[in-house]
Amino acid sequence: MPEPGAVVESLPDRPLSYAEGETLAEDGRAAPLSFVETPEGPLVFTVLVFGESRLYGLGFDDDRDEWTRVADAPASDEGLATLREELESWTTGRYDGLDHVERGGGEN
Repeated sequence: MPEPGAVVESLPDRPLSYAEGETLAEDGRAAPLSFVETPEGPLVFTVLVFGESRLYGLGFDDDRDEWTRVADAPASDEGLATLREELESWTTGRYDGLDHVERGGGEN
């Protein structure tokens, strides 16, 4: 399983489009966790990366135009729930005012 650094390096210096998020999920390395509705359509601002024994939450930092590791948790149902809460809080804090389109994500 990949570590977050390898996935971050493969991501563009912008949020992912809906199609890019779906492609990321198809290869099994990671999954889009939530989308944010923008005038350009839904964009992925948070991604869940499946590590060997941990889950990693990545978020797009628009101040720095890069993906950053927001949080990590043990690879368990409880860890997934905790990580989802942390990423939702991070997204809401950064992108307040944009409509959040919650996505299932994390089922691997």
